[in-house]
Amino acid sequence: MFRFAAASSKPSTLAQTVIRLGAVAAACSALTWSLSGCGGGSRAREYVPDSVVSFGDENSAMVDSASSTSLDPAGSTGKRVQGLVYTVNAVIDESLLGVFTYCTDGTANQWCNGPVAPATATPATPISFSATSDTFTTGGAPHAYYFDTINTGNTSNVVTFVDVGTGTVSSVAKNPLKRTYNVTYACSTSRLWNQVVAHSFGKGFESACALDLDGAKTYAAQGAMVADLQTQVSAHRAELHDGVLVTIMIGQNDILDVYNSVVATPALDASAASTLGARGRNAAAIVQSVLNTGAKVVLALTPDLGESPMAAALDATGKARLKAYTSAFNDGLKFGMGSTAAQDGRHFALVESDLYTNPITRSASYVHGAAVCDMSATFKRPDGSNVLVADADYATRVQYCNANTLVTNGSVSTYMWADDTHFAPAGHAQIGSLAASRVYNQF
Repeated sequence: MFRFAAASSKPSTLAQTVIRLGAVAAACSALTWSLSGCGGGSRAREYVPDSVVSFGDENSAMVDSASSTSLDPAGSTGKRVQGLVYTVNAVIDESLLGVFTYCTDGTANQWCNGPVAPATATPATPISFSATSDTFTTGGAPHAYYFDTINTGNTSNVVTFVDVGTGTVSSVAKNPLKRTYNVTYACSTSRLWNQVVAHSFGKGFESACALDLDGAKTYAAQGAMVADLQTQVSAHRAELHDGVLVTIMIGQNDILDVYNSVVATPALDASAASTLGARGRNAAAIVQSVLNTGAKVVLALTPDLGESPMAAALDATGKARLKAYTSAFNDGLKFGMGSTAAQDGRHFALVESDLYTNPITRSASYVHGAAVCDMSATFKRPDGSNVLVADADYATRVQYCNANTLVTNGSVSTYMWADDTHFAPAGHAQIGSLAASRVYNQF
């Protein structure tokens, strides 16, 4: 059965080099048109940050999901799946055929003897099962979820699904018949834009994902707005100094906050652009305070929510508002930064994320305005426990989206949006590649 190496086993030096050079090369080849304005020219040496620190909203955040107290009598209660992200999570599935065993003790439950069982059970020898000639019918899948440990802590990114049903093996009816198979949450795979940046310089978010490289930390959080960005930076200012590369993306939740206020009170539309412009300028002041520590900053603008799946479901007025509000915030942020001495190109890099949502500049090779996650399938956490069915939970459920919960014919390589308002891996890859290119060429 598939397993990742223990967390202490890191990718080789060659692998790190490939990660770094591959991301930068991809960025440079795709974005050569923009490099002349990226502060190029001769440098004494290549820029490599000592560490990477991320601030902002869920577009840069990684979270854990703890296992339930009721679903795993084999004793893995409390273990956590690490590094869940607010886009499509990377997972590696063992063949859905799985590993089959007979429940020879006659019990038709998930903890009959087999590869995954309580210590009192007698392990059974896996049987040979043919997908073409044998059959398996689940009795209500999956019956149980088991977390395998990947390091010395209480952490697991390998979830074993245990399924009990009936079937035929070599034309002989077998009841009960048990199947087990694994899903590994591959949190070290570049999915978020700031992961792409960190990996391009041989860094990773090990504290949030034990499978990743070290050297990077994220303090970004779901739902964060500009006011929360100030709190994040203030709490971790001691970590910011020369040699640190800081990534920041903020604004999405401010835009949605103002939009929702206008929906409730339409008269607020008259002041919405002014409000968001001010928030953008406040964010610029926070970025400037980070630059004052000696750290370098790569700042990503908010993708145009007026081109999001959320906007596609609105009438013309709602869509126009989201587009105007995104522009108001981003303009305030850009103009706020433009008034500072940071624009020497050696300490500050701006990433125009809205390039990838603008109908004029976006690529026709990607699917725009539609979500790749089937949100009706994201009500279960990795351990099988249910997410509360409430509107308030919608914004967080995207963290449970993975390759097994996509819309029909959905592809993480072509869809730009994961859900109504969050970028899919294809969008993050483009933003991250441009960010890495800007940092590599400017700093």
